Amino acid sequence: RLYYIEYSVNVPDEVSYCVAIPSGSKGEYVENIPEVSALSVYHHGAYEDIPDTRKKLFAYAKENGINLSGKCRHIYLEGPPQHKDKSKFITQIIAIIE
Repeated sequence: RLYYIEYSVNVPDEVSYCVAIPSGSKGEYVENIPEVSALSVYHHGAYEDIPDTRKKLFAYAKENGINLSGKCRHIYLEGPPQHKDKSKFITQIIAIIE
């Protein structure tokens, strides 16, 4: 099952954990997340190295005059359930555009 986190770059300790569920699901904690414009990059490797990849994404945005909202998402596509070797992890890093 697909899951991801969303957080503010300014307050990285306040993280929302999200899990994709079937369309039409209802419940107290079910929210539809609105469509947004974003930049993204696929990080191949250990989770500990994600901040370096995120910095490169932010630098790209700055160099190209793209204003970011300050919110990021990490979508964990492949990780510990599929691989023991951290170098095979794949995480999509998304920076939301203002």
